[in-house]
Amino acid sequence: MTHTIIQKPSHNSVPSSCTATNWGKSALLALALLLSSNFASADDTPSYDDYFKHYSQLYFGETLDWRLFKAQGMVESRLRKNAKSHRGARGIMQIMPATYREIQKKNHFYKTRELSSVDTNIGAGIFFDAYLYDRWNREVSAQDRIKLMLASYNGGYVRVLRAFNKAGKPENDWQAVAKYLPKETRNYVDRVLHLLNAEKAPKAQPSKSDQTRILASSED
Repeated sequence: MTHTIIQKPSHNSVPSSCTATNWGKSALLALALLLSSNFASADDTPSYDDYFKHYSQLYFGETLDWRLFKAQGMVESRLRKNAKSHRGARGIMQIMPATYREIQKKNHFYKTRELSSVDTNIGAGIFFDAYLYDRWNREVSAQDRIKLMLASYNGGYVRVLRAFNKAGKPENDWQAVAKYLPKETRNYVDRVLHLLNAEKAPKAQPSKSDQTRILASSED
């Protein structure tokens, strides 16, 4: 089924309310705990669930689980609204200014909105995911399409397309494509999906002291 991005959505109201390669087990566990039932973080960072649910529904309908984008935000910034990378990526979804200008051209809702706004940052990030998801409307599995979308968000669509073309048919599944991608991008995809799977798995809610202890151990 072809997914169509809503280019000019109505935004008149605010929402109501894989095994990772060479990635430390303690860090994975720490992030998995942060994505427990309420995606709560050890330092009381707001979960922003309503924004993720709203924009996931707006741009993807029921196609993808909204928690995928929450997991992506966790990997990008640990949900820190003021996060800024050394390259200039900003906010929860770590959007580059140049990328945001492209988003503004594609969706006029964002034309006059500030990227520093949590609402805008999450919405723009998920809109860009939907744009990339549409570009990977090819003969690939549903799961591989998600992985190609995430890889493109992290490493750039053109770079991933080159890797896809190098892999060639019929070998252009994710494992074949990933061999031609940077380690950072491969790990990024693994981390997002690991966190999503951890959130879906039944588990007990960890205590805040457990979260703090594991986070500290992951930063040693």
